[in-house]
Amino acid sequence: MSKSVTGLSTSFKASKINSNKGRYGSFAEIGAGQEVARHFFQAGQASSTIAKSMSAYDMVFSDEIYGKEKSGRYVCEARLNKMLGTEFNLLNDRLVERRESSTFFAFANTVATNRGHGWVGMQFQVCPNSPAHTVILHVKMLDNTRLQQAEVLGVLGANLIYGAFELSDKPELFIESLTDNISVGRLEIDLIRFTGPDFEKIDDRLMCLELVKLGLTRSVVFDPTGNTSTLPEEFFGKSVFVMRGEFRPITNVNIEILNLALEQFKKDHQLTEVVPLLEITMAHLKKDGEKISKKDFLDRVDTLSHLGFRVMISDLDYYYRVKRSLRKVTPEPIGIVIGGNHLEYFFEEDNYLHMKGGIFEASAKLFDPKVTVYVFPYKTTESCTSLKSYITDPVSQNLIDYLTARSNLKELSDCDEIESSVLSSQVRDLLKSGDAGWKALVPEKVKELIESEGLFKD
Repeated sequence: MSKSVTGLSTSFKASKINSNKGRYGSFAEIGAGQEVARHFFQAGQASSTIAKSMSAYDMVFSDEIYGKEKSGRYVCEARLNKMLGTEFNLLNDRLVERRESSTFFAFANTVATNRGHGWVGMQFQVCPNSPAHTVILHVKMLDNTRLQQAEVLGVLGANLIYGAFELSDKPELFIESLTDNISVGRLEIDLIRFTGPDFEKIDDRLMCLELVKLGLTRSVVFDPTGNTSTLPEEFFGKSVFVMRGEFRPITNVNIEILNLALEQFKKDHQLTEVVPLLEITMAHLKKDGEKISKKDFLDRVDTLSHLGFRVMISDLDYYYRVKRSLRKVTPEPIGIVIGGNHLEYFFEEDNYLHMKGGIFEASAKLFDPKVTVYVFPYKTTESCTSLKSYITDPVSQNLIDYLTARSNLKELSDCDEIESSVLSSQVRDLLKSGDAGWKALVPEKVKELIESEGLFKD
């Protein structure tokens, strides 16, 4: 069922833009036809709004117009930026003297409907002769057919253009309005960027977390510098190793286990390069209705990127959903490391009552031939839970035995000396009490950042 937070139809939005004769721009669309421009043509008075509309499908033509990409890819952020810059500059160069009172804009998209993702953006002035402002989105189109995907893209583009002109001073409402008149489950937006003088106070990272909070995407990704990125940009065609955790903050034990598991994964799959991914889920917070502190999550991103890690923040509750997201961008081996104390979460039938196939369906979705889950022994003063010592019902045990024989499930070796029971919560408790013992539990760079920024004391 379609929704609209503004209560406005797509045709009304296009008409509103067209009726303002001061706004004048170009449309450049690659990959799904003139789906966005079509809404403005059909709304009437398009001659007052549209200077040019084009599709640059042929690679040679596209390269002649916008130049070649070093990566050789056409569906990427760099391509979109070239399209926006070229079209916006042409408007200024050719028309600024003839249309001194016009507010110029350039809309562009570059989309791969066969892979269901693309980049959409707009460069615009907020008033005549003002500096350029830019809004960029990375989108995933979830419909099965190209025609349906193109339809969604057209509505999204109209929402973006309307929002840029009418709602850019209300970024949260702007973001929510991007899916006006688009049915739930047809589109995800997993990245948004704002640039320009009027957007200086907008933190793109907070806005991307807002996407997760609003349910517009299941996950957002941060690169090793802590800036927003996407799964394709960071992991396309690469082997990935995932560690899920609270990381509030990351501990020395986390690092030890990750490094040990990563080396075993490389050896088992004969790999030389693997990209580590630290994943933090907010699924339990959303499920329990708890307040989500976006600053708290960004503090975690800051500490992890300080160590050079890529980070995913998601509302993905099950590992098979994390794996499915990664599998869309890479066919290469994927590794996951968990503690023995999480085996119950993996292999208790009651956790999968929402699935028709229960635990077997969940296992089938997670454990393809190129996925390996490593289990490290979780030790407390009273017990040690490992893959070998874990006791469950006969059915789940048979499944564990099968996955172990198939090399999808492995005990992490050579980790007996790691004190795996050290938790982030212990670090926070020591911090709150003023006990300096927390400093020995975290990496040096993390210690310095916590001290300088006063993190994790709440």
